[in-house]
Amino acid sequence: MILKKYFSYINSASAIINSYNGTEPFHLYIKKYFATQKKFGSGDRKFISNLCYGFFRMGKLFPEKEITEKLVTGYFLNPLPVTAFFDTVAPQLTIHAHNSLPEKLDFLNISGQYPFPFHEAVSADIDFTAFNHSFFIQPDVFLRIRPGYEKAVPEKLQAAGIVHTPVNTHCLRINNATLLPDSIIPEKEIVIQDLSSQQIGESYLQAIQLLKKKDTIKVWDCCAASGGKSILLHDIHPSIDLTVSDIRPNILQNLKQRFKQAGISRYRSFTGDLTKPLPGNLPLYDIIICDVPCSGSGTWSRTPEQLYFFDDKEICRYQQLQKNIITNILPQLKPGGILLYSTCSVFNAENEMQVQYISSQFNLTTISTTLIAGYSHKADSLFSAIFQKPV
Repeated sequence: MILKKYFSYINSASAIINSYNGTEPFHLYIKKYFATQKKFGSGDRKFISNLCYGFFRMGKLFPEKEITEKLVTGYFLNPLPVTAFFDTVAPQLTIHAHNSLPEKLDFLNISGQYPFPFHEAVSADIDFTAFNHSFFIQPDVFLRIRPGYEKAVPEKLQAAGIVHTPVNTHCLRINNATLLPDSIIPEKEIVIQDLSSQQIGESYLQAIQLLKKKDTIKVWDCCAASGGKSILLHDIHPSIDLTVSDIRPNILQNLKQRFKQAGISRYRSFTGDLTKPLPGNLPLYDIIICDVPCSGSGTWSRTPEQLYFFDDKEICRYQQLQKNIITNILPQLKPGGILLYSTCSVFNAENEMQVQYISSQFNLTTISTTLIAGYSHKADSLFSAIFQKPV
């Protein structure tokens, strides 16, 4: 019976991999798949999901192998595999199943080969081996505690029996599979926000200090998405005069719901395509936050299917898209104003090369650049840069 079960899991995972084309997030796709397959219990779904994610976590490794072989290999590289699985389908792996990742890679004779093979394209400060090893480990979830709830949130987690680790007074780490208790109100008390994204807040604080303004600071979060960066900035400096925009109306609707929960009511919003010239009636801003659309390569350990399907020709497309956005938004920056540029990418073309472009093309002063290597902390990897416009 056990023998049949594990081979059935492999067959089911193979069918899922074969039918998935990468056009939607895999967690949504597999959820829909299981909704049509009532025969699977929760344990079945979890094991099959782990097989699939193990497959995607190998990225560009083993392009010549059959799917079934890659599923077994990917699961072998899982930090906590079920040994009985290998007893059944690959007994030669059983004795090595709980070795360290480097030991497993040595055993498979693939040390020096990488799921993320774009070595020449990454930012110089990336530890390429450590970054690649991070693809085999699911990142944690981080809770940013909003001001005033630093004591209440840990107490509620403790009361609910939820394991959590303090990172600092405003941030907690939890396992990615953890369900938050109903007693904790998202957006009001906590924001689910990656550790590296929270560290971007240091750039916001630095920007405010650079302005040396005593009156209201006008801020435009021009690629706002669902508003996490704006909520963070609001918590740092609640009196900002905030404008948010995005090209996607549905995303802005999500932002408005989050802002309502977060108690943020004083802001303006508009939908706009920043790759095209802007209307002439926009005001000037003291700070423009520009978290540009990018490859997302710094977050692929959370969504490894994106690495599996990634074509490196996309790097140039994103680079040009970012240049178009920067060109169109910078006329709205006041003299002496601050541009906060950021990506969730590890590619040099989206990071350091864009810093060179912005500083040379628009005569902005580069105040600082920061690569946040989240792969060392089970978090995302981000890049940020601060520029100031001449007075």
